[in-house]
Amino acid sequence: MSGVEGAAIWLVTDVYPPGCGGSGWSTHALARTLDRRGHSVEVISIDPRSSGVSQRVFDGIRGVEVGVRSARRNPLRRLGGRDYAHHHIERYLGERLRTDRHVRILHA
Repeated sequence: MSGVEGAAIWLVTDVYPPGCGGSGWSTHALARTLDRRGHSVEVISIDPRSSGVSQRVFDGIRGVEVGVRSARRNPLRRLGGRDYAHHHIERYLGERLRTDRHVRILHA
């Protein structure tokens, strides 16, 4: 895959370790593997407990948590209702992509 070696990759997910289920741990395994192969990896996830944006590092992987507390539904309870947290993450990603053009791959 010419042109993506050492690429900046953003992995967007609704849950990420610690304190998450299998999909979050799968995302972490992918992030660690990509990092070991020389890619610049950042995981972007949602945080239902806050309204702001925070940064953290888990097991050597950079992460950003987008607070969705003001969403109309709790994104951790998806029992057939519409989840409005996607508006928050969409706004965040749109702004980041306009200002931070080094990202080559966005995986969600």
